[in-house]
Amino acid sequence: HTEQVEAGVEVYDGSWKSGERHGFGALHRATGEKYDGEWYHGQRSGAGRCIWPDGRMYVGEWFDGSMHGKGTLFNADGSDIEGWWAANELVTTAANMVSEAAEKAAAEKAAKAEAKAAADEKAA
Repeated sequence: HTEQVEAGVEVYDGSWKSGERHGFGALHRATGEKYDGEWYHGQRSGAGRCIWPDGRMYVGEWFDGSMHGKGTLFNADGSDIEGWWAANELVTTAANMVSEAAEKAAAEKAAKAEAKAAADEKAA
């Protein structure tokens, strides 16, 4: 582990590979933003947590420097959004994923019941 300090800009304490942040590390910016988690070739990638000066916090998966994958965004007002993210944008919430899975299972069950009823009617 080594530390890099850019005067008045940011402090990074973590692993390096080929001159890039790589592995696990913590970044603290002069703006108040803090990130601790995994890095891949200089970008936030893997599991990590970021806290912004406005009180928001994201805990989850990152890819190529962006919130990407499963994660939860905690807002300063105490509310939170759990879901799947792509390039910092919410794709769908966890609640929607559960609802969609339940609807799909119910539709499959209904289709099987209809097929069985049709087969029973044909056999009679």
